[in-house]
Amino acid sequence: MDLPDASDSRLAQLTRWVFDDLGFEGGRLAPASADASFRRYFRVTRGEDTYIVMDAPPDKEDLGPFSSVARLLLRIGVNVPAILATDSKRGFLLLSDLGVRQYLDELAVETADRLYADAVAAGYEGVMAKSLASAYTPGARGRGWLKIKHTRTLDLVIVAAEWGYGRRHGWLSNYHLAARDRGGGFAMLGKTFKGLNDEQFRAMTERLIALKTAELHGVVTVRPEVVVEVAYNDIQRSPNYDAGMALRFARIVRIRDDKSPEQADSIDTVNADYEQQKILPSSRKI
Repeated sequence: MDLPDASDSRLAQLTRWVFDDLGFEGGRLAPASADASFRRYFRVTRGEDTYIVMDAPPDKEDLGPFSSVARLLLRIGVNVPAILATDSKRGFLLLSDLGVRQYLDELAVETADRLYADAVAAGYEGVMAKSLASAYTPGARGRGWLKIKHTRTLDLVIVAAEWGYGRRHGWLSNYHLAARDRGGGFAMLGKTFKGLNDEQFRAMTERLIALKTAELHGVVTVRPEVVVEVAYNDIQRSPNYDAGMALRFARIVRIRDDKSPEQADSIDTVNADYEQQKILPSSRKI
């Protein structure tokens, strides 16, 4: 049995708990990992089976929140360690072992697409990339942590636009985006002024003015003839738009002069995309 420090009193208590109380006699205990808290982890090996033991000093760590979150994540199918045994008084947990292979060890140019596809296939919306030199700062955004997701797009129709201000003064630049509805009309599900350059803003302004049907409070309503390809991060339910949904972080990636309004995406397509993103991560290992 490999022990990192025989003079460690907590390790001595943990060892007795594992081998005497839990009955792992004949097994082997070795350091596994640590994290950014006072917790530390050991791997118990007995035959071909392995488990993880957490040491969380009760005066510094509360097992309650960890256990509650772990059970909630397991309940919805996220692949997290299962809690197999607990000694709350002394701050010990026995957990299932997710293995020793880490994404960082497997990650390479030739494996990146496969690993990403595995994560998406398991129901995750993407992966996180972290600089090895960056610190973890709760509640703070930074370039040390990046969310990586494949962009999704919809072909939508511009049904109105707002006059811009500041650098976009004089241009119609905040476009109202709509999908085809079941009644043959269009249902709005978002706005965006992102994606076009200055020359495209000028050209789009001229084009939309020619399609103008009304104007009120700086909003120009137009005939629904211009189709644009719109990238977005997520779809969320929203009472603010006719479609009952809204696109998050929408931006125009292409003007689809090759498509007619009748070829734009429908509300049914938007609903299907919304339901797809609600799929919960599976419990299979990735």
